[in-house]
Amino acid sequence: MQFSRAASAYDEVADVQYDIAQETLKLVSQTRKKMLDIGCGTGRISHQLLDYSEQVLGIDLSPGMIQFARATYPSHRLSWLHTDVENMPFESNSFDGAFSSMALQWCKPIDRALSEIFRVLKPQSEMVLSLMSDGSLLELDDAWKALDQSKHTNEFLAHPVIVNAANKAGFDVEEHTQCFTTYHDSILQLLNSIKAIGANTLTTSRGTTNRPLNRQSLARLEEAYRESHEIDGKLTLTYNVSFLKMNKL
Repeated sequence: MQFSRAASAYDEVADVQYDIAQETLKLVSQTRKKMLDIGCGTGRISHQLLDYSEQVLGIDLSPGMIQFARATYPSHRLSWLHTDVENMPFESNSFDGAFSSMALQWCKPIDRALSEIFRVLKPQSEMVLSLMSDGSLLELDDAWKALDQSKHTNEFLAHPVIVNAANKAGFDVEEHTQCFTTYHDSILQLLNSIKAIGANTLTTSRGTTNRPLNRQSLARLEEAYRESHEIDGKLTLTYNVSFLKMNKL
């Protein structure tokens, strides 16, 4: 898997991921005994969660990420498991806190993941969540439209849909959205930054051969991008992020 191969370099390129995680941490309201970090990645944020919980269990779908986290953050207060949030091997009411930043946008539909999280949390527990929502990567989508009408970027759920799914799962929800903007020297750097944090774009030319983007296509895409989304020589890219503080009453 891509995440497994990229684990050792992930933190170096995931600056916006880190910034969003720090904002998500601000939503944690009190210290917990046992917290679940869903989509823990390299374990960097799981380690920070020790400030909010006596024990933290990080889970991730990528075995490479779990292996890296286990080797990088050895602690008797941290544990790791390669598993899927949609089918977690935990008994009901196992955790009194949960955290997830920039992971659940890949769960489609998101309903099953949220229901499973609700199941493993104890009553009176809390989960804080951030994920990319509709409006993310719009500059890139706009630039692509200057070249063709095919869809080249991921589609993300609208914020009200995410909130509704959390309510449907049984959570009482406090929510807001926030935009984060990144700046890039070139279209290739921009595309690589998206790929590095898992928000993959379809970097192929749509057609019968489905060939990778060539130098000419990249140049055309960059030209279209700069026409509308260049600031001081930099290509801008926006992440629209949904933040939810969810309580299981």
